[in-house]
Amino acid sequence: MALGSKWSAELPGIYPGRFDALIERLRFACDAGLIPAAAIVLGRKHAATDPCLVGSRNVVEPREPIANDGLFLVASLTKPVVAMAVALLIERGELTLDDRLADILPGFDDARPFKREVRIRHLLTHTSGLPDMTPSNRALRERHAPLEQFIEEIQGLPLAFPPGRGVSYQS
Repeated sequence: MALGSKWSAELPGIYPGRFDALIERLRFACDAGLIPAAAIVLGRKHAATDPCLVGSRNVVEPREPIANDGLFLVASLTKPVVAMAVALLIERGELTLDDRLADILPGFDDARPFKREVRIRHLLTHTSGLPDMTPSNRALRERHAPLEQFIEEIQGLPLAFPPGRGVSYQS
């Protein structure tokens, strides 16, 4: 997909030749079976490009090209976005690092030891003691359960350690 001058005119500083080379590298990675698919959107200030998609929506034959409605598991890639959103809420005075999770999600205000003490800072630093995944994580994902079901299950689980007393990666 050659992107031409549309890119440089709409987004100053983004060079179509470099972007085209990146897309070709991604196509190569897809064709070589290194990755199934990729999507890229570039943006600057208040403008963004249309998505450029390469690869297949499935990994079994017959392969179908990825389409605009394709879904990607982004997992940990969302952490910087969430951290920035939290920073903006703090800047606006709508949230503090010391706010309790239980004040935002009342299901965390239960009798389990230390659960009420989980704070926003603990979530951002992987020091909350919350589990990385729920016991039925795979089943919830397979049936495309809403986020609320994941949260409900985590609310019922004990902490691995008191908040701020350990470090454990969390999804």
